[in-house]
Amino acid sequence: MGILEDRKGTDADNQQVQRRPHVIAVPCAFFGHITPFMDLCHLLAGNGMLVTLITTPRFKDRITIEEGADIRVGLVDDRLPPSYRPSINDIPNYLHHFELMRWPVQHYLVALCSEASTLPLTCLISDSHLGWTQDISDDLGIPRVCFLTSSTIEFSAIFHQPLLVSMGVLPLKARTDDTNPSSDIISCIPGVPPVHRTEMLTFQQVEDSSDFEFQYFSRNCGRAAEAERLLTTSFYDLEIPMVEALSKSKVNVKPIGPMVLLINKLGACSTNRHTKPLPKVEKWEQWLDKQEAKSVIYIAFGSVANLTEKEVKAIAGGLELAESKFIWALREGLVEGMDDPFPVGFRERAEQEGRGLVVPWVSQRRLLDHAAIAAFLTHSGWGSSMESIHAGVPVLSWPLYGDQCLNCKLITEIWRAGVKVGSGLIYDRRSLLSPQHVASSISTLFSSPEYRHNIKKLQDLAFQACAPGGSSYENFFEFVRDMHALACGSKVYKSNRGRENGTKLA
Repeated sequence: MGILEDRKGTDADNQQVQRRPHVIAVPCAFFGHITPFMDLCHLLAGNGMLVTLITTPRFKDRITIEEGADIRVGLVDDRLPPSYRPSINDIPNYLHHFELMRWPVQHYLVALCSEASTLPLTCLISDSHLGWTQDISDDLGIPRVCFLTSSTIEFSAIFHQPLLVSMGVLPLKARTDDTNPSSDIISCIPGVPPVHRTEMLTFQQVEDSSDFEFQYFSRNCGRAAEAERLLTTSFYDLEIPMVEALSKSKVNVKPIGPMVLLINKLGACSTNRHTKPLPKVEKWEQWLDKQEAKSVIYIAFGSVANLTEKEVKAIAGGLELAESKFIWALREGLVEGMDDPFPVGFRERAEQEGRGLVVPWVSQRRLLDHAAIAAFLTHSGWGSSMESIHAGVPVLSWPLYGDQCLNCKLITEIWRAGVKVGSGLIYDRRSLLSPQHVASSISTLFSSPEYRHNIKKLQDLAFQACAPGGSSYENFFEFVRDMHALACGSKVYKSNRGRENGTKLA
């Protein structure tokens, strides 16, 4: 990896220039990735840096920059039609376009660097899924900082994928031999607890290691070892074994989460600045204000997941069987081709009885902090998982795709902070949910104080991590100091290609 060093030389050589750091931020074009990037951008801008965020036109209207924050947005073409909506059914195509974005991003930076008024670039922060940005930062002679918006356990499973292939563990072909159940347990991933083969990443459950997704993630995440450091949205005490194992593999891991706590502590920005503007009180908030404390289940499945009509009806039936109060954020396109996938009369009964509310959108962070929320029925995407911890809300976990089964394992088995509702995509098949099973999972979570107690312990650890002297606080300000030192010349960066910072792209 490239390294930062104190500048050596005579006093005349060490004349420092008081210059602001200029950071380039390149997220993946998923809303679940844009959101933590915007948190980071506001934190950096709030600590004296100019930030240039490079994204695509489809996300322009979904980004709000706080007044006074020096964040500039550069747009590059992702070569997709304006009407395109990413979904788990079309991930390979979307990933392919991520790779094609290398050239528009590079051309944008060439043009930026050629402008006389451009503040010299200090650092490139890019998504862990965009390994090609390492080549761009090497050409620029500036450090690439890899930013992980998903869990460290997921990243470890991907980063160590070449090891698992060499051991014959991957790819995880479908089982044809049921005579040896012990072979279903995988216990050789550094830092990762033993996991069942069906809990592994969905793109690792393939017949052939030449599969596009299998290769894409390994190729891109594997380049994190070349980055100057890996910032993560987790915090050290949450995933200690995975952080330590990656550190031994020469990945400079620095957890700085939950960033919303740093934002609140430092006053860098409001927690809703990157989402839709809110009126003072929303309909859902008025409804929650009338409910008893810890009585309502919040239901949401992220920005990409798709459910079937049967799955939605099973959840709805389970809520009615359990007689649970709920608020459901039903995203447009959650069930393809259907605006109202619920059982006949479900919405009307829920609203008439005062038992539930279906809305198209909520501010998730704001909602989870409401006193009426008792549990979060979620796909266990990492952003939602971290927001559950921040709010101290136990989880009803139904993982659907990607890293979500591993996240579910952490939540329900390692941390014991929630209950598993169903299984995700296993060899292209999802487990079938029944209303009875959903109702049983709700009953299990509500009948035991263990889950709320454990999520509260994690919440306390998160607050400690983001307090002065805490691991996330110190990791973040170490990065801030390094960027200021690099910008003013008291530190230099030596890249893998032996160049010092300041080299321009040809």
